[in-house]
Amino acid sequence: MSTTRNPAVALDYSGGAETTGSILMIDFELGSRGAAIQWLSQYPHEEELLFPPCTGLSVVDVAQIGAKRCLLVSVNVSTARPNTSEVLTPQYIPGTAAAMSWVGKGLRLKPGSSLADVTLLDLSSRNCHGTGASALGLLLGRAGSSLPALRQLIARGAQLNDQDAAHIAAGLAINLHLLSLDLSANKLTPAGVVRLARGLASSAVRSLAIYNNDVGAAGAEALAAVVANGGTLSELTLHSCPLPCQALLGSDGTKTIDLCSKGLTTLDGCFVGALLPGNRALRVLNLSDNRLGAGVESITRALAQNEALQRLSLEHNNLSKASKTQLKAIAGRRSRPLELHL
Repeated sequence: MSTTRNPAVALDYSGGAETTGSILMIDFELGSRGAAIQWLSQYPHEEELLFPPCTGLSVVDVAQIGAKRCLLVSVNVSTARPNTSEVLTPQYIPGTAAAMSWVGKGLRLKPGSSLADVTLLDLSSRNCHGTGASALGLLLGRAGSSLPALRQLIARGAQLNDQDAAHIAAGLAINLHLLSLDLSANKLTPAGVVRLARGLASSAVRSLAIYNNDVGAAGAEALAAVVANGGTLSELTLHSCPLPCQALLGSDGTKTIDLCSKGLTTLDGCFVGALLPGNRALRVLNLSDNRLGAGVESITRALAQNEALQRLSLEHNNLSKASKTQLKAIAGRRSRPLELHL
């Protein structure tokens, strides 16, 4: 915690004398002083004092001076906790006991085992809407130490909606242990999937199943952005077939991808098209005998930016005449030849 001994510096950092704001005035003593770093500071005129992690401030008095609210606080430096582990990964969070109780209902644990040993949590067909989603978000996030071994979560057909997805996404954003997540057959809309993608962006999840939801093009593109921006997602199931995310991005050097007759739909096409522009490794892509339909439009746009692909198969995908004409036109404008099968 950075502070200053110079009132003028504090006033300046709070926006100046005429700007509405608050200033903390710290009253400390010998046992709770900050460390002066003026002697090594790049800005010695700031007369900076630093306080260590887990320093507690207690408000003693409040006064309004001009545009500023001034709070007189006492400071207590904790010597009981020399590091921030309890702050970052607390052992107890309010609501943890209730969340653990909710999760434990209906689970058949082996004799002598506990929830701390659970690696796979299967909540399929259990109503997780509302209370359940809040519990999952808490246990995946701030109270994650309560389920330290959890690596796979299945909540298929669990009545989850967009607000529930927001709770789960908040937990995923700080969870570095969960590797597989199945949220298929729920009630998510594109807005909920976009929220979920934000949580996945900083998680460790490698496999996501989200079919039988209203993912929409916006949701598919948000998930593709997670992959493109360095996310760990390597396998995504939007309909019937797991899509190889890292291969479609080109980050693993894959040269040939065969997704023929995999039941791919428009959403799969949107996802594939969102990842192809930056792929410099892929040479052959087979998407024939699927149901890509309008999803081919995204792939068509990607071809304008991808010069590495040498062969693309799109036979039997219910392509319109206009789509075929546009594909041929883009293929003809490329500096490198593209073998196009329509």
